[in-house]
Amino acid sequence: MSFTSALAVDHLIAAIDSGRLVLIFLLGQLPMAALALPPTSVDVRAYSTQCKIQVLKNIGWTVATPAQSSANLSVRPLMQTICDDQQTAPQITLPQSDSPALQEARLNQAFYSAALTCTYQQKYTHALLQATQSLKSDHLYWFTPDLIKDNLVEGGLSSHWQKIQCSQAECIQPLQSQNSIAVDSLYHSFYLSDCGLGLQMAEYATAKELLGDEVFDRVFAANEIRVGQWSDVQSSQSFTHGVSARKILPPQGLDYARSGYRSFIGVSGYIGAQKDATFLDDFSNGHENFVIVKSSAAAGQAWLARGGLQAYTAYLEKIWEFSRNVPPDELQAMENMARQGTLDGATDLQIQKNLPGDTQELFVSDYAEPFARLLSDPFLRDTVLYVHPMGERSLAWHILRLARINSRTPYALFFYNDTAHAEVMDRWLKAQLDQCQ
Repeated sequence: MSFTSALAVDHLIAAIDSGRLVLIFLLGQLPMAALALPPTSVDVRAYSTQCKIQVLKNIGWTVATPAQSSANLSVRPLMQTICDDQQTAPQITLPQSDSPALQEARLNQAFYSAALTCTYQQKYTHALLQATQSLKSDHLYWFTPDLIKDNLVEGGLSSHWQKIQCSQAECIQPLQSQNSIAVDSLYHSFYLSDCGLGLQMAEYATAKELLGDEVFDRVFAANEIRVGQWSDVQSSQSFTHGVSARKILPPQGLDYARSGYRSFIGVSGYIGAQKDATFLDDFSNGHENFVIVKSSAAAGQAWLARGGLQAYTAYLEKIWEFSRNVPPDELQAMENMARQGTLDGATDLQIQKNLPGDTQELFVSDYAEPFARLLSDPFLRDTVLYVHPMGERSLAWHILRLARINSRTPYALFFYNDTAHAEVMDRWLKAQLDQCQ
């Protein structure tokens, strides 16, 4: 019997026990089916009732325990289907008159509901912003477009990280029992990396900020924090992209939009050149690894309306074809506007005012304004990426920058297998439950 089937049986037994079969069927089925992203795989049935109640309170839920049950139980928060702007804390009602089996069924259902996923997403978003801002503030960091260097841990990281031999190149992982110290050293040490390694570090740092130092050290083994080339990380025990990590496969990314625009936050991937290296004028910008740190309802709606990843690849190719008619100084002007957040609704006059100083007296081309309109697509405009070490920039800004420096190739979006909504969520929830048990 599958785990989901076993949970459904628990619900059915509890419903028969209480005589409220229809209500518990609705409670047990709707929220799990409504959220597009899968719920946690943690078996919460292994934990006591009081432990589960305490965990829900610890993460901000309200647990109501009226003396008597009623026909109008508070189930609305558990039926939340999208992780957008949750204004009030979720609430679960556990009437004292209910049997222990029914209370247990209600609690189990809550842990697999959309509302629990949304609560986690809010906490993950906060941790991600903390991690990326701390990484960006390291003024000793040096970016290198080359692959991982032999001297990566010879600088400020050498006290807390060790070299590991990998198949493609050198990898590093924390020294034993120094997970949180090792990750913290990324915030203030001298070291070199490319943006791919920077992304891996950002994901590990986010987990540290989410769990806290003590739990982070206890939950993860040193070999689960592996930094190196993607092929080496994916064949390792890395808890983000390794062989054992639970992953969500997002071929078109539509489930993120269906679950609410906040579900995009934490998704990682890269912007990749569609043509080979011979078409790159700046080889170091052939790819940009990113993690999404901000989004909007309009961005999610645009993603659904266009049809997801494949549709945006075609849209970005259309943008690239149009960009070849736009002079480099106008691309630079619109890049500046995208950075300022003023590209939406841009006019020729606004573009002219943002031209480089020695060209401001020129009239802009006929292509500039319609090109700006293409880039004002809500997903391009409102989706903010963290690319190490550039910090937070809109996807439109990145597309403009790449069109300017590598004008001979279009770029496309790619998503990595998502563990932020899967493995990291599982570890976070299990750590909460284990702590109170």
